[in-house]
Amino acid sequence: MPVLGRARKLLDRYLLDGEVDVRLIGRNERSVGIGAHSAMFEEAVRGDLRVQKISVRSGKLREHLQGPKRKARIAIYTDVLENWAGDPAHRKVRGADLKIAYVVFDSDRLPPSWVEILNREFDLVLTPSEFVKSVTLQSGCRLPVFVLPLEIPDVRSIAEPENVRASALPVRFLSIGSYHPRKNYRKLVQAFVEEFGPHSNDVQLAIHSNLAFGGEYDVLRRQIEIANARNIFVTKAQFHPLHIAELFGHSEIYVAVSKGEGFCIPAREAALRGKIIVATDGSALREVKADRIIRVPVSTLEPARYPEIDNAIFGRQFATDVPAIRKALRQAYKLALSHRGKKLSYPVAASERRSQYEILYRLRSLLRPIEIAAGGGNEIGIGKITVDSKKTASSLKRVFGKRGRVYKRVIVGHDGGFFSLFNIYLSHLVWGQGARGVQYVLPDWNVESIRRFHKLKKFQSFCYGGYKDKNVWARLFESPYADVSTADLDDPEALYAGSRGPEHSWNAQNEPNLTYIHAGKLYRSPDFPEWRKWYHAYYSHYIRVKPHIARRVDELERELFGNAYVISAHIRHPSHAIEQPNGRIAEIDQYLFAMEKEVERQRRRQRVRIFVATDQEKVIKQTRRHFGSLVAFVSDVARVNEADDTKYERASEAEKHKEGFQVQHLAAADEKKWSVKMAEEVIVDALLLSRSHVMFHTVSNVATAVSFMNPKLRMNYLAVQ
Repeated sequence: MPVLGRARKLLDRYLLDGEVDVRLIGRNERSVGIGAHSAMFEEAVRGDLRVQKISVRSGKLREHLQGPKRKARIAIYTDVLENWAGDPAHRKVRGADLKIAYVVFDSDRLPPSWVEILNREFDLVLTPSEFVKSVTLQSGCRLPVFVLPLEIPDVRSIAEPENVRASALPVRFLSIGSYHPRKNYRKLVQAFVEEFGPHSNDVQLAIHSNLAFGGEYDVLRRQIEIANARNIFVTKAQFHPLHIAELFGHSEIYVAVSKGEGFCIPAREAALRGKIIVATDGSALREVKADRIIRVPVSTLEPARYPEIDNAIFGRQFATDVPAIRKALRQAYKLALSHRGKKLSYPVAASERRSQYEILYRLRSLLRPIEIAAGGGNEIGIGKITVDSKKTASSLKRVFGKRGRVYKRVIVGHDGGFFSLFNIYLSHLVWGQGARGVQYVLPDWNVESIRRFHKLKKFQSFCYGGYKDKNVWARLFESPYADVSTADLDDPEALYAGSRGPEHSWNAQNEPNLTYIHAGKLYRSPDFPEWRKWYHAYYSHYIRVKPHIARRVDELERELFGNAYVISAHIRHPSHAIEQPNGRIAEIDQYLFAMEKEVERQRRRQRVRIFVATDQEKVIKQTRRHFGSLVAFVSDVARVNEADDTKYERASEAEKHKEGFQVQHLAAADEKKWSVKMAEEVIVDALLLSRSHVMFHTVSNVATAVSFMNPKLRMNYLAVQ
């Protein structure tokens, strides 16, 4: 980039009064617990949003230059609302159209000054737990309050709960948290020594944090020295996440006997790792789920004192006594011994792990909502925000409906298979709608536009309409927006008004696994189920096929499926091997074997049908030969005939890895064969696949599209090793 261009970019970033989509105000240090709040929102804003990050506790010049001089559509404050009387940090949300506070606290009342700040400075409140939501409302907050749990750092690296130890003693207990009176470490140490003794080799207790308040750490160390407890280890240091993972790996039991928690990341991470949990039965700890959890009853409510906030008292916290902690520790010890060497399942931890991916897509929906509805409580769903206030709903609609300088993006098609174009357009719609003030993301599938934009002399794959069909999208689908007509889609002047002209990219910066061979990673990704729901929200809201196609699909579903349990297969031409991760594609025998096993499982209980979507005539014959009358397919669809298949089979290996053998290649080679009907056929097949109960498939744009057409469909990816 030229020097002048870089200078302008820096000025715009730091000094000029340009508008950003999201201003994030918090701590950029992930080493402190509250830094996890900022980190979570940083992940959510990735993509087509313009973001400004401001660190509230930094004295760096750069941070001052990044101050809130630029306008923002949304400001999100993730730090402590007031660290001391008159703390001005929260004022950095001012000037934004929508001001959001992410609030966490650990007693049963917020500080009165916090409530006053919320009601005066903010528009809505997010909390990480139901406990904090109830505390916020009971403390006098008059704003809509939503629960949006924290995404736990590094949770995606936890593929499955760790194995149960089969080794000899000791049984190892672990607790991680700041050295603060509310963590209740003094009583924990006392209970541990009284229950197991100070010299027992059967047990160990490790306590770790990188943060200490007042003299709590020194007091705790002195307590351990006086007891001469050789089996208790306390550390205070900045550990790398890998070292934290080692602490979890060496322990069997996680202990959280805190007097108050707003969310408690370490206890939830321990649950995800399959640990036995000992937890206080109060505050947000009550919401921690684990397969093996022992609750410590609350004995009393005591004043909640905060040395770090002018030593003030705000509300009450949930105290436990030493005998109750001793009993719980002993129960956990016995449970650990009884499970030594056993192979355990962890359904609750697995469920909690899946919910972490849902949080990410709910976060993205908060910043790019498709729908805002009034009534029915306050909830952030996938694609939808529901608020209990009509006034707030109207305000949100104004913010998210606000136009930017460029309020329209037009995504031009490319020379590819039908669902390659479709998926690329939808990915831009998902990531671009609402970002940068964009109100419309529209497709331009005019053959002349595609040819001109990509400077094509001929087409190799696109055959789904001719030059006379204008914008081919408008022949197949309704307009995505009620106030954009079919005539607007067909008229280049109307289509591009308010845009920067035609755009095209694979959107790989946002969706690196969406297309080509990379979709295999998408299908195997642990967040694939939640990704499907997220894309389905946009698909179901914006995409409607033309009535004649919808009627055709309904008629075929009744005719071919009836009320049967439908097993479907998308079987691709073998030349599609070039699009597979390892250059190898599942052959017909692999499909037949997999479907046969599924038929055997289901036919004992219900009537079964097999629906086959394929681009080969020979595949229809082979599946009918194998399954007989169970097989259903759409008859009037263009497929590669057996003569052309024979040519492919006789070709050399080098020739087989070139494009030209697939049905769209054969049609694209002859302009007279270009037809909207070709597109209708693949749409019908895909919609029928989406209405089955289970689908067998390989890497393909069709399979990817079907996955979000029906996110409940059970998909079986037939990979070839």
